[in-house]
Amino acid sequence: MKKKVAIIGVTGAVGQEFVQSLNDHPWFEVTQIAASERSAGKKYIDAIRDDSGIVAWDVGGEIPDYIKDMSVLTIDEINVAELDLIFSAVESQAARDIETKFAKDLPVILYYYWFSYHTKAAV
Repeated sequence: MKKKVAIIGVTGAVGQEFVQSLNDHPWFEVTQIAASERSAGKKYIDAIRDDSGIVAWDVGGEIPDYIKDMSVLTIDEINVAELDLIFSAVESQAARDIETKFAKDLPVILYYYWFSYHTKAAV
C-alpha cells in the first residue's frame, strides 16, 4: 500500500518538482496539496495559470494528469489524520512555523532547510 502524502508550497517551482517526481511513484500517493491563500480553492491547473491565462509550469515535461484537477488547500486545511508524510516546498521564514507545526504529527521532507540559516542548528 502506498503512503498518502501532501505537497505544501505546490504551486512554486520546487513544488512543481515534487509534483513531477511523485508522479506514478511506487511508494507515495499525493492525496492533498496546499499553497497560499491566493491559490486555495482552485483546481491545481487554474492555480498555476497567470492573469493572462498562461499556465506557469516551470519544470520539464507535461503536467501530470493526477494533479490537474486536485483542489488546492490552505495550509490550515491539510488533514494530517489522513496522511503519512508531507513534502514541503515552502521557503522563507514562514517555512519554520509551518513545517514545525506539521512535524509534531508527521515526518516532513524539506526542500528548503530553514534551520541551515541558523549557525547553531545541526544540518
